[in-house]
Amino acid sequence: GRKKKSPTSQPTTVRSARKTQASKKTRRARHHRKRKHRTTRRKTRGPVKRLRLSDSQWQRRLSEKQYRVLRQKGTERKNSGAYLHNKRVGQYVCAACGHPVYHSRTKFDSGSGWPSFTGAQPNGIRRQPDRSHKLVRTEIVCARCSSHLGHVFHDGPRPTGERHCVNSVSLKFKPSRRRR
Repeated sequence: GRKKKSPTSQPTTVRSARKTQASKKTRRARHHRKRKHRTTRRKTRGPVKRLRLSDSQWQRRLSEKQYRVLRQKGTERKNSGAYLHNKRVGQYVCAACGHPVYHSRTKFDSGSGWPSFTGAQPNGIRRQPDRSHKLVRTEIVCARCSSHLGHVFHDGPRPTGERHCVNSVSLKFKPSRRRR
């Protein structure tokens, strides 16, 4: 606890009183700086826990069209996707497992016939080489369940210069609760 002043103790000098006040202020300021820093730090997700299901489990979980695109690496017809012209604010998640993969603020109209994005959510996707159809492309898959989403091309707008060309059937849209 605190020590009580004895009646015989000398009164504190003005200089020592100022020093005490200054040290209290700096301690308080340091405490507030630390607290503010903690609340403004951006949360980043750690490693994504993988979801592994058997082929028969995926077939029961997904529609025939989703299974063909997500698990067999198919492609939906050009200009047929449900999210091609979606302009609402929200988040796109993997249709197979619900893992967040894209945000609507990265979506743009590329004129390709499929929904296009400039970049993915942190830990949302993984990239892997795709050598099918006698081409070398970069395939994008869900970081959680490894379902096929689409491909990345390097003809997109700034700042990334990338165009993530994604099948609508491999996504689900979750609208934002806040209005912008």
